[in-house]
Amino acid sequence: SGVALGDTIHYYIVAQDNASTPNVSAFPGYGCLNYSANPPHCSAPSTPLMYRIIGSISGVIPVGVGQVYSTLTNACTDINDRELVGPVTLLLTDNNYPSETFPIVIEPSVGLNAVNTLTIHPATGKTPVISGNSSTGILKINGANYVFIDGSNAGSTDRSMTWENTSTANNSYTIGFYNKNGVGANHCILKNCVVKSTPQLSNVTIAVSFDLAGGKFNNNVIENNKICSAKFGIWLRGANGAASTNCSILNNTVGSTVPGEEISYRGISTFIVDSTLISGNDIFGSLTGNSNYGQAGIYLFGGSTNTVIHRNKIHDWFCTATTDYANYGIYFAADASTVTEITNNFFYDIKSTGKSTGIQFGTGGNAHIYHNTFDFEGNYLSPTRTTWSACIYANAAITLLDIRDNIIKNTLMPSYDNPNVSIYAIYTTGTSYIYSTI
Repeated sequence: SGVALGDTIHYYIVAQDNASTPNVSAFPGYGCLNYSANPPHCSAPSTPLMYRIIGSISGVIPVGVGQVYSTLTNACTDINDRELVGPVTLLLTDNNYPSETFPIVIEPSVGLNAVNTLTIHPATGKTPVISGNSSTGILKINGANYVFIDGSNAGSTDRSMTWENTSTANNSYTIGFYNKNGVGANHCILKNCVVKSTPQLSNVTIAVSFDLAGGKFNNNVIENNKICSAKFGIWLRGANGAASTNCSILNNTVGSTVPGEEISYRGISTFIVDSTLISGNDIFGSLTGNSNYGQAGIYLFGGSTNTVIHRNKIHDWFCTATTDYANYGIYFAADASTVTEITNNFFYDIKSTGKSTGIQFGTGGNAHIYHNTFDFEGNYLSPTRTTWSACIYANAAITLLDIRDNIIKNTLMPSYDNPNVSIYAIYTTGTSYIYSTI
């Protein structure tokens, strides 16, 4: 009677040779019984082969009330079960999408490739908001490649599409990139969007997350977004033996001046990544501060190799708690196996009652620190505790720091005279051995 879309076909292969008493075999063969010849025959295997009858899709498809798909959830669910035979654009025609099921999941559809891409963006003049309360996330790109999320409604650089997760659940995210069956989400672009979570002081909330399991998130671009209202802004991660490579974080605003929409702990963090470019971003925390210590604009964890940090503004990381711990513009906890370039960045208003540093090297080294500007001022250090501030600080075990042509000003002081406070431009607990050039 034929087949229909959605049907699953199960099959197996039985064959015989030309021997006088034919040898009969099957594939798959596990579980097959009662072999016979002429014609070759046996019972079905325990797990036969299978395929599904799926439809195809391509073109520009409107999504909204009264459109081909009423919700983005429905659109992505259907596309996940089709073959892309050309580029697909999901055109969002409404300003609000209140009936979504979260997370919205984009799977690695058949045919999704560099030519047959999947793009989501607003229709001309529309400002869609996809918002919900999900203990997991809002949008999950699950091992799919060549997915482009473009929030411009005019083919420009306007940020006209908002993604928001209002959940306070630990480890919740707004937009998440995931590895499926050993394949990470690669060659994806997230640009021209507003991405919001909730700015928790304790629970981890992440605006843009690359999941720790699996890694291999390669050649992805995060560009010209406003990323705010989260504990972590961007968490770019790989996995042991599966580094994420050649990703770029460009020209984003990571933070917000609106009370309640701040990044409360870390702006951009990296872990087990290679050849990451972080450039042109404005990265800042709460203008009035919060009680978290160890805040950082950029935090490079272990396995962050061949990183370039260039032309960023990093400012307003302010711990208001009474503490001996520091806040940082950049914290370096990687190694010295490759060169890290930190060039042409502007650091200011990094402050705490405890220690405050523009760039702090905790482990490793082998960094080129060129043409940066540090402007530290104000009366924020503790008036009673032993503490210090430094524009550049290196632990004793750091090696191969090349520091050249920077502008360094540090007048970050206690609120009144404290003989136990020290103010440094460059400070190390080691010797001149840590420097290759200064």
